[in-house]
Amino acid sequence: MLTRRGDTLSAAVDGKEAGSTKDGAHTQGQSGLGDTEYKAAQFDKFAITRDTAPRKRGHTPT
Repeated sequence: MLTRRGDTLSAAVDGKEAGSTKDGAHTQGQSGLGDTEYKAAQFDKFAITRDTAPRKRGHTPT
């Protein structure tokens, strides 16, 4: 699973965190997934969902 909160992108495999990184260049906007070299790819159970957790106005999650 990939999760983006504010400037942090985290990855988890089978429910265990595999790694994370911070990048303030893309804190909002559209999401997408691709593969290298424009080869055909298939993804099982792929979904992009919106985080529905309540937030305070002007607050950026960490």
